[in-house]
Amino acid sequence: MQLNQRTENIFTKLFQSTYFLFLLLCFLLLIGTDVHALDWSGFLGPEQNSKSQEKINITPWQKTGPPVLWTKEIGTSYGAPTIANGRVYIFARHRDMARLTCLESDTGDELWQYEYPTDYEDMYGYNNGPRCCPVVDRDRVYIFGAEGELHCVSAQNGKRLWEVDTVAKFNVVQNFFGVASAPAVEGELLIVQIGGSPPGTPKDIWASNGKPKPNSSGIVAFNKHTGEVVYQIADELASYASPIFATIDGRRWGFAFLRGGLVGFEPETGKIDFHYPWRHPKIESVNASCPVVADDLVFIVKPVITYTLL
Repeated sequence: MQLNQRTENIFTKLFQSTYFLFLLLCFLLLIGTDVHALDWSGFLGPEQNSKSQEKINITPWQKTGPPVLWTKEIGTSYGAPTIANGRVYIFARHRDMARLTCLESDTGDELWQYEYPTDYEDMYGYNNGPRCCPVVDRDRVYIFGAEGELHCVSAQNGKRLWEVDTVAKFNVVQNFFGVASAPAVEGELLIVQIGGSPPGTPKDIWASNGKPKPNSSGIVAFNKHTGEVVYQIADELASYASPIFATIDGRRWGFAFLRGGLVGFEPETGKIDFHYPWRHPKIESVNASCPVVADDLVFIVKPVITYTLL
């Protein structure tokens, strides 16, 4: 992927550092206001649109911003923190371990850790930490590592409930920047972009001329309680965009912007309604923006040379 020097310098400063400080900012309302913090339990928030329903009076902040409640040094990661039920979940890499840390949101006190070994190395030299944020669903937390390890642990104590090595199970060829599509919970399913390839496909994406063949596992639905595969659909490779769900005219829809285009499907059954090819022909180009649903319209963007489609 070609970047101008200024952009590359910014990426280097932001993403190649070994550690960064995670700051939890305390949002204060006027004295006497009833405060009820809403959870942010997955990528893009509860409505998958990056919008919070909370109403916050910022007048007391003036020009100084909200006061810092606590700080915490964490490992290497692209994944945002997830907040649910008074706890903060952070997924980061610490040396050769991928670690999920659970903290008390008010104090920053650590409650538990869960970790597993990882040897992921980024093909472009960016950091080797996770790309996906944790996803919390009631008493379970799901993490999806850059190397393709999918784990479900107890939100109460971090005990492992199940795990799937998606690279081994679906024969996934390492993408340019690893696994970066956050899973999403829909009903009793955990729906994930996988994008495996047939047996014998070279594990190096360049050995496949940047175009490994797919094996109909672009979208995989797992039983969220057991990790068993319920269905796998879409003859596509994975992208860096997460699945989005919406109710349109009384019907539930799933939209996944995969490597080669947008797939519309029925989340409960996996029935595909349509596939719209939409990708820049440059090998290194990636689809990384989640679909945006507005009424009965779906908006997608592809990068490198920017195109939009409504």
